Amino acid sequence: MSTWLNVKTVAKRMAVSERFVYSLIAANEFPAVRLGRAVRGPADAFEQWLADKEEAAKDKNNEFGSKARSI
Repeated sequence: MSTWLNVKTVAKRMAVSERFVYSLIAANEFPAVRLGRAVRGPADAFEQWLADKEEAAKDKNNEFGSKARSI
């Protein structure tokens, strides 16, 4: 059985506001479903999404760093 996270939990784990999490959901940046008034996202999808974002940030930093050194 999959674990589901609410917006408050995701916001705490990312150290961002709940409003920001809602904006990610609205922009289809983060997978979530609405169950009545409740909004939930699968924990495994959140972990994968976060890992992908961290990897993209590392790649971007490495790209910037290599360009800065070659000047």
